[in-house]
Amino acid sequence: LLLVAMAALACLTPAQNDTWWHLRSGREILESRSFLTSERFSHSSFGTELQIHWLLSQIIFYVAFMLGGPVLLTLLCGAFAFGAVYGAWRLAPGIFETRIILLLFLMIATAPGWAVRPQVFSMALFTLMLHLIVRDRMAWLPVVCLVWANVHAVVVLGLIVVGVVVFEALVWSRARLARDGTVLALCLLAPMVSPLGWHY
Repeated sequence: LLLVAMAALACLTPAQNDTWWHLRSGREILESRSFLTSERFSHSSFGTELQIHWLLSQIIFYVAFMLGGPVLLTLLCGAFAFGAVYGAWRLAPGIFETRIILLLFLMIATAPGWAVRPQVFSMALFTLMLHLIVRDRMAWLPVVCLVWANVHAVVVLGLIVVGVVVFEALVWSRARLARDGTVLALCLLAPMVSPLGWHY
């Protein structure tokens, strides 16, 4: 029942002030077929340089909005937020009652971040990364970082997690150190494959 309530809450994921800016930017990117390198929609900041870390989010948001309006966009973002919390809950060990309390806490703690904003992708990708690490699917981590770097700047958190995995390999499971070190190097390079390139 708690999961059903959480799914219902996810369907009410609210728009924020910058939701509309992301939608307009996605439209501009698709129509001009070019990256936005300067602010075009703000009177007070018009022409200033943009450090765009969410190019892919803006395109996804605009396409969802064009296909299904605000309803589809809300459901999409809600699904990512719900998936992040549910995926994190699935990682928690222990007895069922303890896990339910953890789920409730996780729901309350992350609910303020549930919005029609690129951060919902970061929440889901962080959980996905943890699942891949637990299942020892390390080869997929650079791909996750590549996508993450183009949907939201919090990819830095993913890089820290991979760094912790390498530290664990250095201290305990040294047989995996070369593999995990290579994965970390590829993850560090992944954000460079974005409009910001080496400036990321």
